[in-house]
Amino acid sequence: MGFLDDVLTAVKTTWYTFQAGPGAGKRRTGRPKVKFTRRPPIVPKKEKTEMTVVKPEREARSGRPPKQIVTSEAKYLNRSQETADWEEKKSEKNWNEVLDTPQQRVERIETEAVKEKVKKNRRFFPVDMPKKRKHLLFMNPGDVPIKEAIRALAQNTELPVWTTPFRDQLVLKGGRLYFDGLPMATKKEKRHAVKKLYFDPKESIGIVPITDTLRKKYANISKTNVTHILRSIETYQRNFGRRLPPKVLGRMSILQPGIIAMDMFFTSKDLGWVKSNCLSCMDCWSRYCHVYVLESKKFDNVLKAMEHFLQEFASFGFPPRRILADKGSDMAPAKKAMEKYRKPRDKGHPMVFNSVTGTAINIVERFNAEVQAKMQVFRTSKLTDDPSVILDDISQAINNQKRPDRGNLTPIQLLTLNKDERLRVNEMYTDRTKIAPPGGLKPLPIGTTVRVLMMTRKQQAGGGIGAKYKGFAPKWSKDRYTILKRTGLQKNPGVFRYFVGLHQSYYRHELLRVPKNLDKEVPSHYLTHKQKVIAEEEYSEEDDYYPSDDSRAA
Repeated sequence: MGFLDDVLTAVKTTWYTFQAGPGAGKRRTGRPKVKFTRRPPIVPKKEKTEMTVVKPEREARSGRPPKQIVTSEAKYLNRSQETADWEEKKSEKNWNEVLDTPQQRVERIETEAVKEKVKKNRRFFPVDMPKKRKHLLFMNPGDVPIKEAIRALAQNTELPVWTTPFRDQLVLKGGRLYFDGLPMATKKEKRHAVKKLYFDPKESIGIVPITDTLRKKYANISKTNVTHILRSIETYQRNFGRRLPPKVLGRMSILQPGIIAMDMFFTSKDLGWVKSNCLSCMDCWSRYCHVYVLESKKFDNVLKAMEHFLQEFASFGFPPRRILADKGSDMAPAKKAMEKYRKPRDKGHPMVFNSVTGTAINIVERFNAEVQAKMQVFRTSKLTDDPSVILDDISQAINNQKRPDRGNLTPIQLLTLNKDERLRVNEMYTDRTKIAPPGGLKPLPIGTTVRVLMMTRKQQAGGGIGAKYKGFAPKWSKDRYTILKRTGLQKNPGVFRYFVGLHQSYYRHELLRVPKNLDKEVPSHYLTHKQKVIAEEEYSEEDDYYPSDDSRAA
Protein backbone atom coordinates (compact mmCIF):
# COMPACT_ATOMS: atom_id res chain seq x y z
CA MET A 1 0.00 0.00 0.00
CA GLY A 2 2.90 2.36 0.57
CA PHE A 3 3.84 2.31 -3.12
CA LEU A 4 0.25 2.99 -4.21
CA ASP A 5 -0.04 5.82 -1.69
CA ASP A 6 3.14 7.41 -3.03
CA VAL A 7 1.87 7.14 -6.64
CA LEU A 8 -1.47 8.64 -5.68
CA THR A 9 0.23 11.49 -3.85
CA ALA A 10 2.47 12.17 -6.85
CA VAL A 11 -0.51 12.22 -9.21
CA LYS A 12 -2.39 14.65 -6.94
CA THR A 13 0.67 16.91 -6.68
CA THR A 14 1.11 16.89 -10.45
CA TRP A 15 -2.55 17.58 -10.95
CA TYR A 16 -2.63 20.62 -8.64
CA THR A 17 0.63 21.94 -10.02
CA PHE A 18 -0.73 21.69 -13.56
CA GLN A 19 -3.94 23.42 -12.56
CA ALA A 20 -2.01 26.27 -10.87
CA GLY A 21 -0.11 26.92 -14.06
CA PRO A 22 3.53 27.91 -14.61
CA GLY A 23 5.15 30.14 -12.05
CA ALA A 24 3.14 28.71 -9.19
CA GLY A 25 4.86 29.02 -5.91
CA LYS A 26 7.03 31.94 -7.14
CA ARG A 27 6.58 35.25 -5.34
CA ARG A 28 5.21 38.02 -7.57
CA THR A 29 6.73 41.45 -7.11
CA GLY A 30 4.80 44.67 -7.05
CA ARG A 31 1.51 43.12 -5.88
CA PRO A 32 0.20 42.18 -2.48
CA LYS A 33 0.56 38.46 -1.60
CA VAL A 34 -2.89 36.92 -1.49
CA LYS A 35 -3.58 33.25 -0.95
CA PHE A 36 -6.21 31.61 -3.12
CA THR A 37 -7.68 28.19 -2.59
CA ARG A 38 -7.99 26.51 -5.94
CA ARG A 39 -10.55 23.84 -6.46
CA PRO A 40 -10.58 21.30 -9.21
CA PRO A 41 -13.02 22.14 -12.00
CA ILE A 42 -16.39 20.53 -11.85
CA VAL A 43 -17.12 18.60 -14.97
CA PRO A 44 -20.80 18.67 -15.86
CA LYS A 45 -22.58 15.49 -16.34
CA LYS A 46 -23.08 14.35 -19.89
CA GLU A 47 -26.56 14.03 -21.16
CA LYS A 48 -27.71 12.69 -24.43
CA THR A 49 -29.80 15.63 -25.53
CA GLU A 50 -27.79 18.46 -23.99
CA MET A 51 -24.42 19.90 -24.85
CA THR A 52 -22.40 21.84 -22.36
CA VAL A 53 -20.52 24.90 -23.66
CA VAL A 54 -17.59 26.09 -21.60
CA LYS A 55 -17.11 29.82 -21.35
CA PRO A 56 -13.56 30.70 -22.35
CA GLU A 57 -11.25 32.12 -19.75
CA ARG A 58 -10.32 35.88 -19.89
CA GLU A 59 -7.06 36.78 -21.51
CA ALA A 60 -4.14 36.59 -19.19
CA ARG A 61 -2.32 39.68 -18.13
CA SER A 62 0.90 40.59 -19.83
CA GLY A 63 3.75 38.39 -18.81
CA ARG A 64 1.48 35.54 -17.71
CA PRO A 65 0.12 33.00 -20.20
CA PRO A 66 -3.50 31.88 -19.85
CA LYS A 67 -4.46 28.79 -17.97
CA GLN A 68 -4.65 25.62 -19.97
CA ILE A 69 -7.74 23.49 -19.60
CA VAL A 70 -7.49 19.83 -19.90
CA THR A 71 -10.33 17.39 -19.42
CA SER A 72 -13.14 16.77 -21.76
CA GLU A 73 -14.11 20.47 -21.83
CA ALA A 74 -11.33 21.16 -24.31
CA LYS A 75 -13.15 19.38 -27.08
CA TYR A 76 -15.91 21.96 -26.94
CA LEU A 77 -13.41 24.80 -27.41
CA ASN A 78 -11.87 23.17 -30.44
CA ARG A 79 -15.13 23.02 -32.27
CA SER A 80 -15.59 25.58 -35.06
CA GLN A 81 -18.17 28.12 -34.05
CA GLU A 82 -20.59 29.65 -36.50
CA THR A 83 -19.70 33.27 -37.41
CA ALA A 84 -22.25 36.06 -37.19
CA ASP A 85 -23.30 38.02 -40.25
CA TRP A 86 -21.44 41.14 -39.23
CA GLU A 87 -18.29 39.12 -38.66
CA GLU A 88 -18.56 37.56 -42.11
CA LYS A 89 -18.93 41.01 -43.76
CA LYS A 90 -16.03 42.36 -41.80
CA SER A 91 -13.84 39.48 -42.77
CA GLU A 92 -14.83 39.59 -46.43
CA LYS A 93 -14.56 43.40 -47.00
CA ASN A 94 -12.51 46.18 -45.44
CA TRP A 95 -13.91 49.63 -44.61
CA ASN A 96 -12.51 51.27 -47.78
CA GLU A 97 -14.52 48.81 -49.85
CA VAL A 98 -17.70 49.35 -47.87
CA LEU A 99 -17.54 53.18 -47.97
CA ASP A 100 -18.16 55.28 -51.09
CA THR A 101 -15.26 56.41 -53.16
CA PRO A 102 -14.48 60.16 -53.25
CA GLN A 103 -15.90 60.42 -56.77
CA GLN A 104 -19.11 58.68 -55.69
CA ARG A 105 -19.52 61.11 -52.82
CA VAL A 106 -18.98 64.07 -55.17
CA GLU A 107 -21.56 62.70 -57.60
CA ARG A 108 -24.02 62.17 -54.78
CA ILE A 109 -23.54 65.73 -53.52
CA GLU A 110 -23.50 67.47 -56.90
CA THR A 111 -27.04 66.62 -57.85
CA GLU A 112 -29.16 68.97 -59.92
CA ALA A 113 -31.26 69.84 -56.89
CA VAL A 114 -28.19 70.82 -54.90
CA LYS A 115 -26.71 72.80 -57.78
CA GLU A 116 -29.95 74.70 -58.22
CA LYS A 117 -30.14 75.43 -54.50
CA VAL A 118 -26.57 76.77 -54.43
CA LYS A 119 -27.22 78.90 -57.48
CA LYS A 120 -30.36 80.30 -55.91
CA ASN A 121 -28.56 81.16 -52.69
CA ARG A 122 -25.79 82.95 -54.52
CA ARG A 123 -28.08 85.32 -56.32
CA PHE A 124 -31.56 86.37 -55.35
CA PHE A 125 -32.53 87.60 -58.79
CA PRO A 126 -30.50 85.78 -61.42
CA VAL A 127 -30.38 87.19 -64.92
CA ASP A 128 -31.40 84.34 -67.16
CA MET A 129 -30.10 84.79 -70.67
CA PRO A 130 -30.19 82.10 -73.36
CA LYS A 131 -26.87 80.83 -74.65
CA LYS A 132 -27.71 82.03 -78.14
CA ARG A 133 -28.24 85.55 -76.81
CA LYS A 134 -24.91 85.47 -75.00
CA HIS A 135 -23.26 84.21 -78.18
CA LEU A 136 -24.77 87.11 -80.11
CA LEU A 137 -23.57 89.69 -77.58
CA PHE A 138 -20.10 88.17 -77.65
CA MET A 139 -20.01 88.29 -81.46
CA ASN A 140 -21.48 91.85 -81.51
CA PRO A 141 -22.12 92.21 -85.26
CA GLY A 142 -21.82 95.73 -86.65
CA ASP A 143 -24.00 97.70 -89.04
CA VAL A 144 -22.58 96.09 -92.20
CA PRO A 145 -23.20 92.44 -91.12
CA ILE A 146 -26.72 93.36 -89.99
CA LYS A 147 -27.50 94.97 -93.37
CA GLU A 148 -26.13 91.90 -95.18
CA ALA A 149 -28.45 89.66 -93.16
CA ILE A 150 -31.44 91.91 -93.90
CA ARG A 151 -30.65 91.86 -97.63
CA ALA A 152 -30.27 88.07 -97.66
CA LEU A 153 -33.59 87.50 -95.87
CA ALA A 154 -35.41 89.98 -98.11
CA GLN A 155 -34.07 88.41 -101.33
CA ASN A 156 -34.20 84.86 -99.96
CA THR A 157 -30.53 84.29 -100.69
CA GLU A 158 -27.79 82.65 -98.69
CA LEU A 159 -27.33 84.20 -95.27
CA PRO A 160 -23.95 85.58 -94.10
CA VAL A 161 -21.61 83.29 -92.21
CA TRP A 162 -22.10 85.06 -88.86
CA THR A 163 -25.78 84.07 -88.83
CA THR A 164 -25.03 80.34 -88.91
CA PRO A 165 -25.62 79.76 -85.15
CA PHE A 166 -28.77 81.94 -85.21
CA ARG A 167 -30.77 80.60 -88.18
CA ASP A 168 -33.76 79.83 -85.97
CA GLN A 169 -33.69 83.13 -84.05
CA LEU A 170 -33.39 85.69 -86.86
CA VAL A 171 -36.57 87.05 -88.44
CA LEU A 172 -37.19 89.94 -90.83
CA LYS A 173 -40.17 92.18 -89.99
CA GLY A 174 -40.95 95.41 -91.82
CA GLY A 175 -37.44 95.69 -93.17
CA ARG A 176 -35.90 95.30 -89.69
CA LEU A 177 -33.93 92.37 -88.32
CA TYR A 178 -35.23 90.74 -85.12
CA PHE A 179 -33.60 88.25 -82.78
CA ASP A 180 -36.03 86.27 -80.62
CA GLY A 181 -38.60 89.04 -80.95
CA LEU A 182 -36.17 91.89 -80.08
CA PRO A 183 -34.90 94.33 -82.75
CA MET A 184 -31.25 94.48 -83.73
CA ALA A 185 -29.97 98.03 -83.10
CA THR A 186 -27.51 99.84 -85.33
CA LYS A 187 -24.56 101.80 -84.01
CA LYS A 188 -26.47 105.09 -84.23
CA GLU A 189 -29.50 103.62 -82.48
CA LYS A 190 -27.32 102.30 -79.65
CA ARG A 191 -25.83 105.73 -79.01
CA HIS A 192 -29.22 107.41 -79.13
CA ALA A 193 -30.71 104.90 -76.70
CA VAL A 194 -27.84 105.23 -74.20
CA LYS A 195 -27.86 109.04 -74.27
CA LYS A 196 -31.63 109.09 -73.87
CA LEU A 197 -31.36 107.20 -70.61
CA TYR A 198 -28.27 109.06 -69.38
CA PHE A 199 -29.76 112.54 -69.80
CA ASP A 200 -33.21 111.57 -68.56
CA PRO A 201 -33.65 112.51 -64.85
CA LYS A 202 -36.20 109.71 -64.48
CA GLU A 203 -33.58 107.08 -65.37
CA SER A 204 -30.38 105.85 -63.75
CA ILE A 205 -27.00 107.00 -65.07
CA GLY A 206 -24.82 104.00 -64.23
CA ILE A 207 -23.46 101.53 -66.76
CA VAL A 208 -25.18 98.48 -65.27
CA PRO A 209 -28.68 100.06 -64.88
CA ILE A 210 -28.59 101.40 -68.44
CA THR A 211 -27.46 98.00 -69.74
CA ASP A 212 -30.23 96.17 -67.88
CA THR A 213 -32.86 98.56 -69.26
CA LEU A 214 -31.68 98.34 -72.87
CA ARG A 215 -31.42 94.53 -72.83
CA LYS A 216 -35.20 94.44 -72.64
CA LYS A 217 -35.55 96.69 -75.70
CA TYR A 218 -32.77 95.55 -78.02
CA ALA A 219 -31.14 92.20 -78.68
CA ASN A 220 -27.56 93.30 -79.36
CA ILE A 221 -26.70 96.01 -76.81
CA SER A 222 -24.00 94.75 -74.46
CA LYS A 223 -22.38 96.20 -71.38
CA THR A 224 -19.27 96.93 -73.42
CA ASN A 225 -21.32 98.99 -75.88
CA VAL A 226 -22.81 101.06 -73.07
CA THR A 227 -19.39 101.61 -71.50
CA HIS A 228 -17.77 102.84 -74.72
CA ILE A 229 -20.65 105.17 -75.51
CA LEU A 230 -20.76 106.73 -72.05
CA ARG A 231 -17.00 107.27 -71.96
CA SER A 232 -17.17 109.18 -75.24
CA ILE A 233 -19.64 111.73 -73.79
CA GLU A 234 -17.96 114.90 -72.50
CA THR A 235 -20.32 115.27 -69.53
CA TYR A 236 -19.66 111.69 -68.41
CA GLN A 237 -15.90 112.18 -68.71
CA ARG A 238 -15.76 115.32 -66.61
CA ASN A 239 -17.90 113.82 -63.85
CA PHE A 240 -16.12 110.47 -63.76
CA GLY A 241 -15.25 109.26 -60.25
CA ARG A 242 -11.67 109.89 -59.16
CA ARG A 243 -9.20 107.24 -58.08
CA LEU A 244 -7.54 107.36 -54.70
CA PRO A 245 -3.79 108.02 -54.66
CA PRO A 246 -1.35 105.40 -53.35
CA LYS A 247 -0.79 105.67 -49.60
CA VAL A 248 2.96 105.93 -50.04
CA LEU A 249 2.73 108.83 -52.48
CA GLY A 250 5.15 111.60 -51.53
CA ARG A 251 7.43 109.55 -49.28
CA MET A 252 11.17 110.04 -49.54
CA SER A 253 14.17 107.82 -48.99
CA ILE A 254 16.95 109.93 -47.44
CA LEU A 255 20.15 108.20 -46.33
CA GLN A 256 22.18 111.05 -44.81
CA PRO A 257 21.65 114.35 -42.98
CA GLY A 258 21.52 117.67 -44.77
CA ILE A 259 18.09 117.74 -46.48
CA ILE A 260 16.09 120.37 -44.57
CA ALA A 261 12.29 120.64 -44.79
CA MET A 262 10.65 123.96 -43.89
CA ASP A 263 7.08 125.16 -43.61
CA MET A 264 4.93 127.83 -41.96
CA PHE A 265 1.81 127.36 -39.87
CA PHE A 266 -0.31 129.92 -38.09
CA THR A 267 -2.24 129.87 -34.84
CA SER A 268 -5.71 131.41 -34.87
CA LYS A 269 -7.63 133.49 -32.35
CA ASP A 270 -10.78 131.60 -33.36
CA LEU A 271 -9.25 128.48 -31.80
CA GLY A 272 -8.21 130.25 -28.61
CA TRP A 273 -4.58 131.02 -29.46
CA VAL A 274 -2.63 134.21 -29.56
CA LYS A 275 -2.19 134.92 -33.27
CA SER A 276 1.33 133.85 -34.19
CA ASN A 277 3.52 132.99 -37.18
CA CYS A 278 5.38 129.71 -36.68
CA LEU A 279 8.30 128.51 -38.81
CA SER A 280 9.03 124.74 -38.75
CA CYS A 281 12.52 123.55 -39.66
CA MET A 282 13.57 119.89 -39.64
CA ASP A 283 16.34 117.65 -40.93
CA CYS A 284 14.61 114.85 -42.87
CA TRP A 285 17.05 112.09 -41.91
CA SER A 286 17.54 112.63 -38.19
CA ARG A 287 14.32 114.60 -37.51
CA TYR A 288 16.35 117.25 -35.68
CA CYS A 289 14.00 120.22 -35.52
CA HIS A 290 13.19 123.65 -34.20
CA VAL A 291 10.00 125.70 -34.36
CA TYR A 292 10.38 129.50 -34.28
CA VAL A 293 7.69 132.04 -33.38
CA LEU A 294 8.01 135.12 -35.61
CA GLU A 295 6.64 138.58 -35.03
CA SER A 296 5.71 138.86 -38.71
CA LYS A 297 6.07 137.11 -42.05
CA LYS A 298 8.40 139.76 -43.41
CA PHE A 299 11.34 138.62 -45.48
CA ASP A 300 14.01 139.64 -42.97
CA ASN A 301 12.29 137.98 -39.99
CA VAL A 302 11.85 134.68 -41.80
CA LEU A 303 15.41 134.83 -43.17
CA LYS A 304 16.86 135.38 -39.70
CA ALA A 305 15.07 132.31 -38.31
CA MET A 306 16.16 130.16 -41.27
CA GLU A 307 19.79 131.21 -40.92
CA HIS A 308 19.69 130.48 -37.20
CA PHE A 309 18.48 126.90 -37.75
CA LEU A 310 20.94 126.21 -40.58
CA GLN A 311 23.82 127.44 -38.43
CA GLU A 312 22.59 125.40 -35.47
CA PHE A 313 22.33 122.27 -37.64
CA ALA A 314 25.76 122.82 -39.23
CA SER A 315 27.32 122.88 -35.74
CA PHE A 316 26.86 119.07 -35.64
CA GLY A 317 29.30 118.75 -38.55
CA PHE A 318 26.80 118.35 -41.39
CA PRO A 319 26.46 121.28 -43.81
CA PRO A 320 22.93 121.81 -45.15
CA ARG A 321 22.66 120.52 -48.72
CA ARG A 322 19.10 121.34 -49.86
CA ILE A 323 15.88 122.86 -48.57
CA LEU A 324 12.45 121.38 -49.34
CA ALA A 325 9.53 123.81 -49.20
CA ASP A 326 6.24 124.60 -50.85
CA LYS A 327 5.67 127.53 -53.21
CA GLY A 328 4.31 129.85 -50.53
CA SER A 329 5.61 133.41 -50.61
CA ASP A 330 6.75 133.10 -47.00
CA MET A 331 9.34 130.50 -48.11
CA ALA A 332 11.08 132.92 -50.48
CA PRO A 333 13.98 133.72 -48.04
CA ALA A 334 15.13 130.07 -48.23
CA LYS A 335 17.07 130.69 -51.46
CA LYS A 336 19.14 133.45 -49.88
CA ALA A 337 19.71 131.47 -46.69
CA MET A 338 21.14 128.48 -48.62
CA GLU A 339 23.52 130.39 -50.87
CA LYS A 340 26.31 130.48 -48.25
CA TYR A 341 26.26 126.64 -48.18
CA ARG A 342 26.69 126.23 -51.95
CA LYS A 343 29.68 124.10 -52.98
CA PRO A 344 31.62 124.04 -56.27
CA ARG A 345 30.02 120.72 -57.23
CA ASP A 346 26.57 122.33 -56.99
CA LYS A 347 27.47 124.68 -59.90
CA GLY A 348 24.33 126.56 -60.88
CA HIS A 349 21.80 124.01 -59.65
CA PRO A 350 19.06 125.27 -57.32
CA MET A 351 19.63 124.84 -53.59
CA VAL A 352 15.91 125.00 -52.80
CA PHE A 353 13.34 122.55 -54.21
CA ASN A 354 9.76 123.79 -54.22
CA SER A 355 6.82 121.42 -54.49
CA VAL A 356 4.10 121.82 -57.06
CA THR A 357 1.49 124.44 -56.28
CA GLY A 358 -1.06 123.02 -53.87
CA THR A 359 1.15 120.04 -53.01
CA ALA A 360 2.33 119.75 -49.43
CA ILE A 361 5.66 118.41 -48.20
CA ASN A 362 4.30 115.40 -46.35
CA ILE A 363 7.25 114.91 -44.02
CA VAL A 364 7.09 118.41 -42.57
CA GLU A 365 3.27 118.40 -42.52
CA ARG A 366 3.44 115.31 -40.33
CA PHE A 367 5.89 117.12 -38.06
CA ASN A 368 3.56 120.12 -37.81
CA ALA A 369 0.71 117.83 -36.78
CA GLU A 370 2.88 116.31 -34.02
CA VAL A 371 3.81 119.75 -32.70
CA GLN A 372 0.26 121.06 -32.79
CA ALA A 373 -1.07 117.98 -31.01
CA LYS A 374 1.28 118.70 -28.13
CA MET A 375 0.35 122.39 -28.16
CA GLN A 376 -3.31 121.50 -27.74
CA VAL A 377 -2.56 119.93 -24.36
CA PHE A 378 -1.63 123.32 -22.92
CA ARG A 379 -4.45 125.26 -24.54
CA THR A 380 -7.15 122.75 -23.60
CA SER A 381 -5.91 122.69 -20.00
CA LYS A 382 -5.83 126.54 -20.07
CA LEU A 383 -2.19 126.63 -19.00
CA THR A 384 -1.26 128.98 -21.83
CA ASP A 385 -2.52 130.27 -25.16
CA ASP A 386 0.79 131.78 -26.27
CA PRO A 387 2.82 129.51 -28.59
CA SER A 388 6.04 131.40 -27.87
CA VAL A 389 5.97 130.09 -24.28
CA ILE A 390 6.00 126.39 -25.18
CA LEU A 391 7.29 125.87 -28.75
CA ASP A 392 10.98 126.06 -27.85
CA ASP A 393 10.53 123.40 -25.14
CA ILE A 394 8.44 121.21 -27.44
CA SER A 395 11.22 121.34 -30.03
CA GLN A 396 13.79 120.23 -27.46
CA ALA A 397 11.50 117.39 -26.32
CA ILE A 398 11.24 116.06 -29.88
CA ASN A 399 15.03 116.31 -30.34
CA ASN A 400 15.49 114.08 -27.30
CA GLN A 401 12.75 111.61 -28.19
CA LYS A 402 13.78 108.09 -29.26
CA ARG A 403 12.95 107.02 -32.80
CA PRO A 404 12.02 103.31 -33.12
CA ASP A 405 12.71 103.28 -36.86
CA ARG A 406 16.23 104.64 -36.30
CA GLY A 407 17.58 102.17 -33.79
CA ASN A 408 15.85 103.86 -30.81
CA LEU A 409 18.24 106.78 -31.09
CA THR A 410 17.24 110.39 -30.56
CA PRO A 411 17.74 113.01 -33.31
CA ILE A 412 20.67 114.49 -31.39
CA GLN A 413 22.27 111.05 -31.00
CA LEU A 414 21.81 110.34 -34.70
CA LEU A 415 23.76 113.47 -35.62
CA THR A 416 26.74 112.25 -33.55
CA LEU A 417 27.16 108.99 -35.51
CA ASN A 418 30.00 108.39 -37.93
CA LYS A 419 29.60 107.16 -41.51
CA ASP A 420 29.69 103.44 -40.72
CA GLU A 421 27.19 103.82 -37.89
CA ARG A 422 24.83 105.74 -40.16
CA LEU A 423 25.02 102.92 -42.70
CA ARG A 424 24.05 100.42 -39.99
CA VAL A 425 21.08 102.59 -39.05
CA ASN A 426 19.98 102.86 -42.68
CA GLU A 427 20.07 99.08 -43.04
CA MET A 428 17.57 98.77 -40.20
CA TYR A 429 15.27 101.24 -41.87
CA THR A 430 12.61 99.79 -44.18
CA ASP A 431 12.33 101.53 -47.52
CA ARG A 432 8.74 102.79 -47.70
CA THR A 433 9.04 104.67 -50.97
CA LYS A 434 7.88 101.80 -53.17
CA ILE A 435 4.56 102.51 -54.84
CA ALA A 436 2.40 99.65 -55.97
CA PRO A 437 0.98 100.07 -59.47
CA PRO A 438 -2.63 101.29 -59.26
CA GLY A 439 -5.03 98.39 -59.38
CA GLY A 440 -6.91 97.99 -62.65
CA LEU A 441 -5.08 100.92 -64.31
CA LYS A 442 -2.70 99.99 -67.08
CA PRO A 443 0.22 102.27 -68.00
CA LEU A 444 -0.61 104.79 -70.70
CA PRO A 445 1.52 104.96 -73.85
CA ILE A 446 2.80 108.21 -75.29
CA GLY A 447 0.20 109.89 -77.52
CA THR A 448 -2.82 108.87 -75.42
CA THR A 449 -5.60 111.45 -75.07
CA VAL A 450 -6.39 112.16 -71.40
CA ARG A 451 -8.08 114.53 -68.99
CA VAL A 452 -6.27 115.54 -65.79
CA LEU A 453 -7.63 115.50 -62.25
CA MET A 454 -8.51 119.02 -61.03
CA MET A 455 -7.48 118.36 -57.43
CA THR A 456 -4.24 119.16 -55.71
CA ARG A 457 -2.25 116.47 -53.92
CA LYS A 458 -3.26 117.96 -50.60
CA GLN A 459 -6.94 117.74 -51.52
CA GLN A 460 -6.46 114.16 -52.67
CA ALA A 461 -4.81 113.15 -49.42
CA GLY A 462 -7.63 114.77 -47.46
CA GLY A 463 -10.33 112.90 -49.34
CA GLY A 464 -11.47 115.89 -51.36
CA ILE A 465 -11.69 118.55 -48.64
CA GLY A 466 -13.61 121.67 -49.59
CA ALA A 467 -17.04 122.40 -50.96
CA LYS A 468 -15.63 122.76 -54.46
CA TYR A 469 -14.95 119.04 -54.79
CA LYS A 470 -17.34 117.68 -52.18
CA GLY A 471 -19.73 116.28 -54.72
CA PHE A 472 -21.01 118.69 -57.31
CA ALA A 473 -18.11 120.19 -59.22
CA PRO A 474 -16.55 118.29 -62.16
CA LYS A 475 -13.36 116.57 -61.05
CA TRP A 476 -11.68 116.28 -64.45
CA SER A 477 -10.36 119.05 -66.70
CA LYS A 478 -12.47 120.52 -69.47
CA ASP A 479 -9.51 120.53 -71.83
CA ARG A 480 -8.05 117.31 -73.17
CA TYR A 481 -4.32 116.66 -73.34
CA THR A 482 -1.92 114.30 -75.04
CA ILE A 483 0.78 112.40 -73.16
CA LEU A 484 4.09 113.75 -74.46
CA LYS A 485 6.52 111.96 -72.15
CA ARG A 486 6.65 109.49 -69.30
CA THR A 487 9.43 108.60 -66.88
CA GLY A 488 9.71 105.62 -64.54
CA LEU A 489 10.08 106.00 -60.79
CA GLN A 490 13.28 104.72 -59.25
CA LYS A 491 12.83 101.40 -57.40
CA ASN A 492 9.22 101.28 -58.61
CA PRO A 493 8.84 99.16 -61.75
CA GLY A 494 5.58 99.74 -63.59
CA VAL A 495 4.99 103.17 -62.00
CA PHE A 496 5.41 106.25 -64.19
CA ARG A 497 5.13 110.01 -64.11
CA TYR A 498 3.38 111.48 -67.14
CA PHE A 499 3.98 114.85 -68.80
CA VAL A 500 1.20 116.47 -70.84
CA GLY A 501 2.67 119.93 -71.46
CA LEU A 502 1.56 121.56 -68.19
CA HIS A 503 3.67 122.92 -65.35
CA GLN A 504 3.72 119.59 -63.47
CA SER A 505 3.81 115.86 -63.97
CA TYR A 506 0.96 113.48 -63.15
CA TYR A 507 0.65 109.95 -61.80
CA ARG A 508 -1.57 107.33 -63.41
CA HIS A 509 -4.49 107.83 -61.01
CA GLU A 510 -4.55 111.54 -61.95
CA LEU A 511 -5.18 110.87 -65.65
CA LEU A 512 -8.43 109.76 -67.26
CA ARG A 513 -8.06 108.05 -70.61
CA VAL A 514 -10.67 109.27 -73.09
CA PRO A 515 -11.35 108.43 -76.74
CA LYS A 516 -10.25 110.92 -79.38
CA ASN A 517 -13.78 111.18 -80.78
CA LEU A 518 -15.75 113.36 -78.36
CA ASP A 519 -19.54 113.53 -78.17
CA LYS A 520 -20.53 117.05 -77.04
CA GLU A 521 -24.19 116.92 -78.11
CA VAL A 522 -26.53 117.16 -75.13
CA PRO A 523 -30.25 116.46 -75.63
CA SER A 524 -32.49 118.78 -73.66
CA HIS A 525 -36.00 117.63 -74.58
CA TYR A 526 -36.08 115.04 -71.79
CA LEU A 527 -36.54 117.68 -69.08
CA THR A 528 -40.34 117.88 -69.03
CA HIS A 529 -41.31 117.63 -65.36
CA LYS A 530 -40.99 120.50 -62.90
CA GLN A 531 -41.41 119.90 -59.22
CA LYS A 532 -43.69 122.19 -57.24
CA VAL A 533 -41.74 124.45 -54.92
CA ILE A 534 -43.22 124.73 -51.45
CA ALA A 535 -44.27 128.28 -50.73
CA GLU A 536 -43.25 130.04 -47.55
CA GLU A 537 -46.82 130.18 -46.17
CA GLU A 538 -47.09 126.41 -46.44
CA TYR A 539 -44.20 125.90 -44.04
CA SER A 540 -45.11 124.45 -40.66
CA GLU A 541 -43.17 124.42 -37.40
CA GLU A 542 -43.73 120.67 -37.28
CA ASP A 543 -41.12 120.39 -39.99
CA ASP A 544 -38.46 121.29 -37.42
CA TYR A 545 -39.23 118.19 -35.40
CA TYR A 546 -36.62 116.26 -37.36
CA PRO A 547 -33.55 118.48 -37.62
CA SER A 548 -31.37 118.16 -40.69
CA ASP A 549 -28.05 116.35 -40.37
CA ASP A 550 -26.65 118.21 -43.37
CA SER A 551 -23.96 120.69 -42.39
CA ARG A 552 -25.08 122.97 -45.22
CA ALA A 553 -28.48 123.43 -43.54
CA ALA A 554 -26.92 125.87 -41.12
